[in-house]
Amino acid sequence: MKSRRNILSSVSWYIHGDRYSFVALAVILFILCCATILALLILVRILTNGLHSVPFPGSPTQSSTPYSYRDCTDGLPYSGIWSSQLEGMRFEAFLCPDGTLIAIFHDQEIPESMTIGKAPPNLLEFSWGVSVDVDSDNTTGTTAGHFEGIVGADYRILLAHWSHGSERTVPFDNAHQVNVWHCIDDRSQLISDAEVFIDTQDGLLVLRGFIPGMSSNSRVLFSRFYHSSYSESTYKTDWVISGR
Repeated sequence: MKSRRNILSSVSWYIHGDRYSFVALAVILFILCCATILALLILVRILTNGLHSVPFPGSPTQSSTPYSYRDCTDGLPYSGIWSSQLEGMRFEAFLCPDGTLIAIFHDQEIPESMTIGKAPPNLLEFSWGVSVDVDSDNTTGTTAGHFEGIVGADYRILLAHWSHGSERTVPFDNAHQVNVWHCIDDRSQLISDAEVFIDTQDGLLVLRGFIPGMSSNSRVLFSRFYHSSYSESTYKTDWVISGR
């Protein structure tokens, strides 16, 4: 009888011990599965952001956001579309519902480097810009005295460089700033930073910025300005009305 109890005790210990081992193994497998799923989710997130961002070469403010350079951040359709052509160059502008304006300059000659400081100190040396006449009224905004001759611009998104009076050659990436400006008569006030995307090989330059009060009834104008020593590179389109 005693031998029988010893056998039953041994069997019981074996069964319970094996059960504990099984539970421990199950817990370990569960933790490994969770870690694997988490790693896969992180990898998918990284790849997704990489596919939707636009790391254009030469851009000083390359976007780390998940939207394409010409898409609205909320995925909604444009509330206004503008397009124009001038001397073999093509221009587009898109207004997002949140007030973000996307201006696209095609067929541009964008240098890898520039010699700056040729103009006297504190003068605008060069710029790419999209001007916005929010109320489509020439009596507000910039006047006939504007240095580029742009009349009626209430806001401007500018990629620009103001001379420091010291002539030197620098990479184009380091030669400019990008901002939104509020224009009152012949004065301009910086109100926010903007984004730029550049593809020098395809001659593409894109400006993105928030324009207060803009609607599909507003007008836009595309321009490029160089100081007098580069006057052959200066242009501006006519005011463009929305096709939507």
